[in-house]
Amino acid sequence: MQKKKMSNKVFAGISTAGIAIVLAAVMVGNYFALTYSSIISSYMGHDTFRVVKTDENTDATYFESEFSSPEDFAQASTELAKEIQKEGIVLVKNENQAMPLGITNALASSQSRVWI
Repeated sequence: MQKKKMSNKVFAGISTAGIAIVLAAVMVGNYFALTYSSIISSYMGHDTFRVVKTDENTDATYFESEFSSPEDFAQASTELAKEIQKEGIVLVKNENQAMPLGITNALASSQSRVWI
């Protein structure tokens, strides 16, 4: 007896359903793994954190800021952004009409419009 070949539509339906089931199982497994990660880690013997005792002479500061306050940091970052913006400005000169920009065309900038 000869076997019947499966049509493409039937194969596509079965494979789509199979992929959907696997995807749903992965999503459910990921949810429970993240929800119970601390329980799973302790059961497996992994440390999620460790308390390290140090003497008074040990420097325990990992990331020391160069700024004394958040306002100083905000001001320094604003100045840096302005400096980067100034260095990034490029002047374009359309000599001999080499570019397809006419006199009435405008280039949009983040701050204003520049007319060429």
